[in-house]
Amino acid sequence: ELLLDFLGDDAVVGELTKSRQEAFMRWLAQQHKHSVATISRHLSIIAAALKRAMEPHEVFADDGRQVTRRLLIDCPKIHYQSKFIAQVVDKPEPEPRSWQPTLEQLGAFIDETRSEALFRYSLLALNTWGRPEAICDIDPSRQVDWRHRLLNLNPPGRRQNKKYRPTLPLTDCLAGWLAVWPQEGRLVANARTSEPAEPGMAPGFGYRPVASVRQAYEKTRARAGVPEMTRYSLRHLMGTQARASRAPRVPPEQKDLWMGHKRPKSGSSEWYERFDPDFLEDARNFTDAFMVELQKHCKRSLFAPADRKDYRPLIYQKQNRNDDE
Repeated sequence: ELLLDFLGDDAVVGELTKSRQEAFMRWLAQQHKHSVATISRHLSIIAAALKRAMEPHEVFADDGRQVTRRLLIDCPKIHYQSKFIAQVVDKPEPEPRSWQPTLEQLGAFIDETRSEALFRYSLLALNTWGRPEAICDIDPSRQVDWRHRLLNLNPPGRRQNKKYRPTLPLTDCLAGWLAVWPQEGRLVANARTSEPAEPGMAPGFGYRPVASVRQAYEKTRARAGVPEMTRYSLRHLMGTQARASRAPRVPPEQKDLWMGHKRPKSGSSEWYERFDPDFLEDARNFTDAFMVELQKHCKRSLFAPADRKDYRPLIYQKQNRNDDE
């Protein structure tokens, strides 16, 4: 929409010359006050769309025959590199996010959580250091190996991509929660009383999975007084704390494997390493120790009750939907 607003609704792809792209960058910076990072993101989306339009696709012709078509034969190169855009608009290049919550701020955020889905999301994020999409996909019935106490963040049937999802040993903290949470279906879900209970749970609780906790996150961080906090803050915090920890110390290779920054080697011996009781032991011990320390700054219990029937989820009330989601 921004591109068409700049070029006009009757624009064609051939107009995206380098000089017009530079003019578009300056227009975004001046008219819309967009940062270099935002402009880069806009142009990367445009580049991806044009690249896809040049790929052959199987479609059905009017007579029912399946034919191969391409929307575009060729297109200009789209310049979306931050360094280039910074030079064009005369603004500084974006820097990596350096803000991280303190234990007190993180504890306040968890205490202000009113959504069962967000509470589960936070615990899963702290115990897996995972990316938001991976956390929202977790289904214990498909991804937890209780025999070897492993959690595969990559669901069956999903192809691994450059954002690699590793297989992790269960921390003691997370294993406790998995024992009381529902055993089937996506875990990032809100509790409500309008449906039958899950087997083994206290009577009256049903669960409704949610696609995203973005809105609940924004409302909770406002109540907790930490407006800088994002869904990635927990992942970044755990990675940084693991790197800085000395007791217990987490070797850099374990940190990279746990975060999915480094893939295991392809040899068969490496594949069997995940079944070793000491697999990623230092990273696992650090995570459990971190949760014990965080509990000192949090009123709400970060550890599950011993008996599943004693678990009382945060109730999702439909009339309070705007507050909870």
